[in-house]
Amino acid sequence: LPPRPERQAEFELAEELARTCFEMYRRSATGLAPEAVVFDKKEGSDFEADRPNNMWYLLRPEAVESFFILHELTGDGKYRDWGHHIFEAIERSCYAPFGYGALPDVTRPDRKCCVGNDDKEPTFFMAETLKYLFLLQDPDHNISLDRFILSTEAHPFPRP
Repeated sequence: LPPRPERQAEFELAEELARTCFEMYRRSATGLAPEAVVFDKKEGSDFEADRPNNMWYLLRPEAVESFFILHELTGDGKYRDWGHHIFEAIERSCYAPFGYGALPDVTRPDRKCCVGNDDKEPTFFMAETLKYLFLLQDPDHNISLDRFILSTEAHPFPRP
């Protein structure tokens, strides 16, 4: 990409946003981030889960996708560590007999996933979330961002 004066500031902002996303995972009782948070809601807390309707963890890929891209660009191992933390939390809280499913309340480790209508695995979980988590941990993968473009479902296509 051609150099621009704003590029470094934009990259630093991207890293700060990724850190905030990870903190949403790290600070919850289950290690999984809620669907939505509210920032600066009360004294002594910079964010908290948006109660009561957005407490779900829906297996979304966006945070781990960001960690993968930042790891590819920087080589910083913290992004691998963050991905591993999330993978372990998914295994603990979202594993079901025939796949993975949404967790209804990330603030309550005693809540079970995959209850009633929520006993389903979204297609993006395997196509994106797990793919990015795998690529983060595989030092020998050959999906270079210099050679490939990733589609919205994380499918690699050779760059023209």
